[in-house]
Amino acid sequence: MKDSSRKNSKSQILSILIGSVLGVVAVLALILFVFYNDRSQKAVQAERENYTSEIAIQLTRNIDNIQNSYANEIREGSSALSSLTPTNIGQVKEAFPDRENAKHYLISAKGEFVDTSGQKHSLGDNYFVKNVAYSSTEQVILSHTTLDLTESYLFFGKKIDTLTIDSVDYSGLVIGVSSEQFRKNMTISLFDGVGSGYLITEDGAIFLQPDNETLVSGGYNFFSALTEGGISEGEISQIQSEMKAGESRALVTIKGIRWMIDIKKTQFEDDYIVVAVPLTLTAAQTYWAMALTLVFAFTFIIALSGVMLTITIAALRRKREEDKKAAAVEAQTSFLAKMSHDIRTPLNAVNGMLQLASDPRHSRAEVDGFVLKAQESANYLLELINGMLDLQKINSGKMNVAHEHFSMADLVQVLTSMYKPVIEGKGLNFVLDDAIVFDSDYYGDATKIKEILMNLLSNAMKFTPKGGNVTLAVHKTSLNPSHDEIVLQVRDTGVGMSPEFMARLFQPFEQEKSSASSLYVGTGLGLSIVKSLSELMGGSVQVESALGEGSSFAIHLPLERTGSITKKQAKDAPLVPFNHQRVLLAEDNAINQQIVILLLKERLSLDVDAVDNGQEAVDAFTKSKPGYYSVILLDLRMPVLDGLGAAKAIRSSLHPDAKSIPIIALSANAYAEDVEQSLQAGMNAHLAKPIDLTELSLKLHEYIPSSGGKKA
Repeated sequence: MKDSSRKNSKSQILSILIGSVLGVVAVLALILFVFYNDRSQKAVQAERENYTSEIAIQLTRNIDNIQNSYANEIREGSSALSSLTPTNIGQVKEAFPDRENAKHYLISAKGEFVDTSGQKHSLGDNYFVKNVAYSSTEQVILSHTTLDLTESYLFFGKKIDTLTIDSVDYSGLVIGVSSEQFRKNMTISLFDGVGSGYLITEDGAIFLQPDNETLVSGGYNFFSALTEGGISEGEISQIQSEMKAGESRALVTIKGIRWMIDIKKTQFEDDYIVVAVPLTLTAAQTYWAMALTLVFAFTFIIALSGVMLTITIAALRRKREEDKKAAAVEAQTSFLAKMSHDIRTPLNAVNGMLQLASDPRHSRAEVDGFVLKAQESANYLLELINGMLDLQKINSGKMNVAHEHFSMADLVQVLTSMYKPVIEGKGLNFVLDDAIVFDSDYYGDATKIKEILMNLLSNAMKFTPKGGNVTLAVHKTSLNPSHDEIVLQVRDTGVGMSPEFMARLFQPFEQEKSSASSLYVGTGLGLSIVKSLSELMGGSVQVESALGEGSSFAIHLPLERTGSITKKQAKDAPLVPFNHQRVLLAEDNAINQQIVILLLKERLSLDVDAVDNGQEAVDAFTKSKPGYYSVILLDLRMPVLDGLGAAKAIRSSLHPDAKSIPIIALSANAYAEDVEQSLQAGMNAHLAKPIDLTELSLKLHEYIPSSGGKKA
């Protein structure tokens, strides 16, 4: 009985002990839960505040950037309008075309608001026109109002120097941007779209708000909405005081919802951007998820780790893609900026010289000088365009290398005859170091080798002062019984290059900016082309240079021997006129057509029938009598039917001369593959534009007899 009592007593004590322990554990667990939940909520709240702050900054930046963009556009437009000095409203419309969400207007000195078609409009804001027209500053003035009591716009206006257009004085230029253009950038897409953006005045008047706004709920004053939501006058005064200083941020509770409000001043007077995000709503689901972690801790941690790992990997991939895109955009932007600058420079010179040449007050000698300078700038522009096309072709992998029989000795001799008189005409000494004797011709791309050497010789000539030397040297080393390594070297005693510049020497548009080289002008593309073409042909480039001592470029090319030598054929020949044989010319560009007609008629004594497209050329030929045309010249790019299609149609026609009449392509497309396409279409030859009259004459003499009666 006693033993039983003792056992019961021990059992009771053990039960009490276990219960007490469990109770303590439960209490501790509850305390830990409350503590952890409170800490979690505070941590989440702080994190949400920081995150929301970053979102507010980004949204503010986006809206401010849009305003800045249109403000800058109106500043630049006002300057351009003053420079344009239009005399009629049509010129204004042409210079400032309207876009889908942006339209241009003028403000007359009488306060009239006129679009670029000359139509008058009325604005809901009666003071905007006066504020712009009678402004005493150069600032851009902003107003959000209605146009003709219907559409809502943000108007950016700026005073301009008075212009008389169609007998009306105008003193202001305005661009109106659809409110929708701004509104779609004023909603925060995160947190189910419950965040909103507003544009307000200093006293709280709302002149732009998103469609899905949830804070103001249809009111017209931001601060009134806060007051109705339970915000004290003191808090609102504090917010307004901070606004005047440029920025205000506040956490307020409105109808039980905790809001984060971020207000920033824009560049415009009395114009503020407001971003409002409800923290309580956006964080509610997170609080619940944090509480569940106490029950499902292990599972949650594993799941969270997996999710975070997936998100991190996806973010890293996205970051790499964004970096690549950003780098590509930056490279493209830099390339286009440099290209635009380098194209506009010679083009401005051409336009300027031609305008001077057209002035009858200048003497013939002055006009000849203007035309010569325009021609030099045009040649530079052509060199730049050809270089950019070559680079595009190389970078896109579409540049092909020919495998044709050519003479290296002849190529060097041609370059010597081309550059020796030009170099010596600039007061330089040209030296040819060609002591080697070629016992074989080679297979390769003579055109690209010639282009490499032309770029190097042109650079050497540009960057060598008078009295200096430009040397072209050729060396040969046998690689095996069938191949030689040809080393083509161009040396000069010019300004040289710094080690810093040589590190980026072969990048497009790169030119050293120094006192030694600032007087020399080039496209900055030549050396990039040299390196690309050399490597395309399996070769390499070696460079040695020092400032003030000159430069040396050596091109190493492995070339296959042909085992034979062809005799050089003389290509220098004067222009020999024809005897009014008839040529059929197809060219869609009116100016180019006129140039070719004058060259053929006045310089080569040929008669010309000109048509505007390939189909007209086919029709003219098929309707002609046998022997009427001696040759056909076809542009490749034409409407209706291009040159290739026209050549094929002529060759397949039933005309007696269809198979025999010479057809020559005249095209700006001058790559090897373009020439091959022309030959495959049935043409006899392919000449590049701009037209070299000597080359054209020699080619025509291959197919047209220089004597004989006129063909009727």
